[in-house]
Amino acid sequence: MTEPRDSVDSPTNGEVAQNVTRLTWRQTLSSALAAGLGVQSAHNQERDFTAGSTRRFIVTGVISTALFIGALISVVRFIVA
Repeated sequence: MTEPRDSVDSPTNGEVAQNVTRLTWRQTLSSALAAGLGVQSAHNQERDFTAGSTRRFIVTGVISTALFIGALISVVRFIVA
């Protein structure tokens, strides 16, 4: 019996992981902001899941959230003063 053609021609998981380049911090920040605003494209989302680092997305999310909350507090204090 022969194997299906797809399994013979497709690269193994190790080969796919080696061909994928890691996202830069700038790409990670851009993707996190786009996803936070709800305007992330399907192509970039797929890229993020294959080449992105979970740790970078968590760090970016925590920092972005802290900056957003700080900005809100500053605006409210400015308006109230």
